[in-house]
Amino acid sequence: MKKLNAIFMIFLVLWFIFPGLVLAQLPSRWDWREHNGVTPVKNQGGCGSCWAFATVATTESGILINEGTYDVSEQHLVSCNTEGWGCSGGWEAFQYYYNRQDECSLIGTVQESCFPYTARDDPCDCCDCPRIHNLSNWGYIAGSRHATPTDQQMKEYIYNYGPIFAAVDTYNWDLLALEDGVVKEKDFKNGVQGVNHAITIVGWDDDYQGSGTGIWIIKNSWGDSWEHGGYGYVEYGSGEIGYGASWVEYTGGRYPDITVSPSRFDVTVPAGSSTTRTLNIGNVGERDLYFNISVSYSSQPGEEVLTGSGGPDAYGYRWTDSDEAGGPTYNWVEISGVGTEITLGDDAYQEIDLPFTFSFYGMDKTSVKISSNGYLTFGTDGTDYSNDPIPDNTNPNDFIAPFWDDLNPANGAQGHIYYYYDEPNSRFI
Repeated sequence: MKKLNAIFMIFLVLWFIFPGLVLAQLPSRWDWREHNGVTPVKNQGGCGSCWAFATVATTESGILINEGTYDVSEQHLVSCNTEGWGCSGGWEAFQYYYNRQDECSLIGTVQESCFPYTARDDPCDCCDCPRIHNLSNWGYIAGSRHATPTDQQMKEYIYNYGPIFAAVDTYNWDLLALEDGVVKEKDFKNGVQGVNHAITIVGWDDDYQGSGTGIWIIKNSWGDSWEHGGYGYVEYGSGEIGYGASWVEYTGGRYPDITVSPSRFDVTVPAGSSTTRTLNIGNVGERDLYFNISVSYSSQPGEEVLTGSGGPDAYGYRWTDSDEAGGPTYNWVEISGVGTEITLGDDAYQEIDLPFTFSFYGMDKTSVKISSNGYLTFGTDGTDYSNDPIPDNTNPNDFIAPFWDDLNPANGAQGHIYYYYDEPNSRFI
């Protein structure tokens, strides 16, 4: 009985030390480059932003392994973190993809194309960029930023989750003549001086090229011309590699999820009438939802379709053709004996001052153009004769068209033009 309890306790300890890990026999060699687990090597340039590049490279691998390739913006981390980090250095920044708001009060990855890398401490100019991916979890393999996990621990997290973030000492890397292409502890002629660079560890080899040397396969951010296409090899335990090692877990994006009720409805609207239906649209996802609604309609044989009216617009105005039910009717008022006659030539107009102020589309009108072609307008075109469609976005606009046609009152055969102010009834005729 005591033996069973002891075994159970050992299981619990393993579970809390390695949450979510599948404890299996690890291969002697593993390289995520051979398992579609790495994105292209990038170049940080003259900015000390290795921490942002290692954060992004680790995150991109997590997304790639579980969902597909994606190019994440490093500049977002450089410019929008709230730690004061930038081209002078920083640390892992996975918290901005998990639970910490950036300078825009937003959480999640930003697309490279929305905020491209500049290698400068530029302002956070990406608050309008959508946040695309969020990490499901992340953490320190050894439980702290200021600790180095064992080789076994790092291998287990790399194998189960993907490439990991890690710090390393690179003070002498640019001075080394690496005969076998591997950074070793003995190559640090002045001793390890402390970590100063962040990289991504993408795999390992317990017996590199049969030499008996165990190495970490690292992805750097110094461009693809560095070492082996941007990758390098560091002997186990050399240069404090693995200091602050961090893992990420990405199980899927946080997306909007639309609900629509009802899924559709069919409505018959008789001519000259209107009807109302309610469409309920919800979002049960974890992102803002943007949507458009399109309406399809058809005319059945024998049915009258209302096409000659519209509105109201932003000012509350409606328009209706006189041929439609409820459309305007004309009441002839004879003013030839009391009105003022004006003489117009072909395609001409005369502007008349109004005896009162007329408010139209938010503007006070004090005059009107009377056109020889049978319309009145507050706009600029008083000569049009082409019978354009109504409504239309071309001139003439702001007009009344009681008899719009290609008229020529100058020949005397097409009537006379009068205007009159009917003051008792406050109307201009």
